[in-house]
Amino acid sequence: GSRQIRGDVPEVTWLVFVKLILQPLLTWWLAYHVFGLSGVWAAAAVIHAALPTGVPVFVVAQRYKTYVERSSAVVVVSTGLSVATLSVLLVLLDVK
Repeated sequence: GSRQIRGDVPEVTWLVFVKLILQPLLTWWLAYHVFGLSGVWAAAAVIHAALPTGVPVFVVAQRYKTYVERSSAVVVVSTGLSVATLSVLLVLLDVK
């Protein structure tokens, strides 16, 4: 059967939005407009910022027995959605 994503849905939604949308936008602005990067260096910085939330977040939550369900949900949802967001980003950045 299917498994349900557990956790505080508004918080999980906000965290995924920050990780997949706001963090790459902030990194793009910093890379291109503050630090004056261009080409592969700027694109690499933005793509790296757009990667989904990593498993270490869940490992730390589990170790300290706090926010385990939320961190697990953020990892799963951000990983699934990053297929679309990274694809769009690669097109926008003209990565070949």
